[in-house]
Amino acid sequence: MPKTATTHARMDPKIKQEAERIIKDMGLSISAAHELFYRKIIAHQGIPFEMRVPNKETLQSMQEAREGVGKSMKQFKTCWMTFRCYPSAPHPGSKKTIYEQDRQRQADRLTGQAKRVAG
Repeated sequence: MPKTATTHARMDPKIKQEAERIIKDMGLSISAAHELFYRKIIAHQGIPFEMRVPNKETLQSMQEAREGVGKSMKQFKTCWMTFRCYPSAPHPGSKKTIYEQDRQRQADRLTGQAKRVAG
C-alpha cells in the first residue's frame, strides 16, 4: 500500500528539535518514527505508555522533590553521606571507590569461575 497519508502537529520547538535529534541519532527518519508510534498505538489499542493524573500524595511528593525536602530526600542525603550511593567516593576504610571494589569482586568471581572450568 503506498504511503500517502500525512499528519500535522503543533508543539514546542525545543521538544521537536530534541526528539528529532534523538530519532536521527537512532538512524530513523521522522516519518518512520511517526509510523512506529502509530503502530504501537494500534498494538496497545491506546497510547503505548501509562498516562495518569497524579493524586494529591504524588503531587505533594513531586513538590517536595523539587524543593529538596521530604522523606525520600532525607534518605538520599543520609545514603550519600555514608557513601553507599556515591560510587566515585572512596569507601570508608578503603582507598578504592565502591565502583572499583565492585569491579574487583566481579573480576575475582570470573577468574575463579574460569579456574574451576579449566581445572
